[in-house]
Amino acid sequence: MYAHGVYTCEGFDPPVHAGAVKVKKNRAIPFNGLLRDGDGNLVLDLESAPAIQVMYTPIGGSAADVTDQALPVGMGTEGNQFELTPEGKWQYNLLTKNFTAEGTYEVSMVSTDQRIISPCIASFVIE
Repeated sequence: MYAHGVYTCEGFDPPVHAGAVKVKKNRAIPFNGLLRDGDGNLVLDLESAPAIQVMYTPIGGSAADVTDQALPVGMGTEGNQFELTPEGKWQYNLLTKNFTAEGTYEVSMVSTDQRIISPCIASFVIE
């Protein structure tokens, strides 16, 4: 049976939990987060897995959605959806190959049905 209601994400694990990660070349960055329902229970079974969203802000510019350039590696599926690990974390390993322009990339775990009301947000910087 699928979980219903609204969910919050507790935040991504290291290395992206404490600020922007600096990336100079191609890298796979793991985004691992827990989803909880309104009662604080882990959300493990969803009708539609959470998705990754990537916003890019060039130095001195405005943010633009560049999610369509996201490439998963390992955990993560086509359609930019997270996969559930055996530990109950939603994981997406993002390959930065297509994100090479200098600036900041902000990554969020979002839901396709607007159920995640407090998304996990992290960033990486290309220098």
